[in-house]
Amino acid sequence: MKIRKLCLTFLMTACIVSAEETLLKSGELKSGGFGGPVVKISQVNGEAGVLVGGRGGWLINSVFSIGGGGYGLVNDIHADHPDSMRIDLGVGGLILEAVFMPQRLVHGTASVLVGAGGLNRHRRMRDDSDDGGETFFALEPEVNLEINVHRIFRVCSGLSYRWLAGESDFVDSDWDLSGISVNLTFKFGRF
Repeated sequence: MKIRKLCLTFLMTACIVSAEETLLKSGELKSGGFGGPVVKISQVNGEAGVLVGGRGGWLINSVFSIGGGGYGLVNDIHADHPDSMRIDLGVGGLILEAVFMPQRLVHGTASVLVGAGGLNRHRRMRDDSDDGGETFFALEPEVNLEINVHRIFRVCSGLSYRWLAGESDFVDSDWDLSGISVNLTFKFGRF
């Protein structure tokens, strides 16, 4: 738990320091934006999960973005209670991102998503929902390598840690919904 807090503190500090150094030294504010799809592979409730969604943001001086995004589980994952059900998971929220040396062909990014997650369970044979949904606080720090493919297109690949905090009747623990993800993001826009 202390390692997670240390990693999160480091990531948030890196985002703030990067933004302050570049934004405050610059006499002119350069603005851009981007959007695109996201694919994440992660363990969810002890099974391999595929999460798909999108994200976008307002890019400030090519080094800091403020935006939002979300993604949802697209494959079947079994619920623990009762085990004849499957779960649906979705996560979304505000995303803050620092971009390091964006003019280089390959460069790094660090971001954090702060928002909410939702969980629902369904019968396996039908799409009828059961017992409503549950909500969680979501926090997801992420580090990536980004490639400038074209002046309007970038590809990011990296790792994140999804932490969902809340009580659930559908799985044994909220830790069953938290975990490391391998991510692939396609960004289209004005950088």
